[in-house]
Amino acid sequence: NSGEYAISTGRSAALTNVIISNNHVNASYADGINLYNVTTATVTGNVVDGVDDDLLMIGKCTDVVASGNYLNARTDLGTTVGRGLTILGENTNILAANNVINTVKQYGIYVAAEGSTRSTQVRIVGNTVKNACVNSGSSVYINTTDNVDFIDNVVHTVRTGAIMTIADWNTL
Repeated sequence: NSGEYAISTGRSAALTNVIISNNHVNASYADGINLYNVTTATVTGNVVDGVDDDLLMIGKCTDVVASGNYLNARTDLGTTVGRGLTILGENTNILAANNVINTVKQYGIYVAAEGSTRSTQVRIVGNTVKNACVNSGSSVYINTTDNVDFIDNVVHTVRTGAIMTIADWNTL
């Protein structure tokens, strides 16, 4: 049972060459893996199961590969917010590939600036989103982001909300 983040990087100072691989995060009251202010990172083969907020968050990063992760939200606390694979503003050259995002309270894949600089060169390839939008949201949400590739992803069993919401983008 972690506090704000189960695994967090770059909050105090910028980091370079980070590898987060083959970890199991369970029963967290907040974010599972929170990658922030990092240049060159690999996040692979992790199981994030039973996290209450963002399952995997990437923000203010450059050259990140997030692949082969299994992400599953915690739903036993009665809270209604929480996103799966979350890519927030100020990112460049992000690849999210072959991840499974299962049972998410809001957005399965969420890409947005949220008041900061737009992310650019984001590739979302071969991911599976299922049982998204338990409480609200969209299975896939892409907004205020530039140069996005969204290729060969699978979305099924949307609980509520939209399958996909796309707004304010350049080159999708």
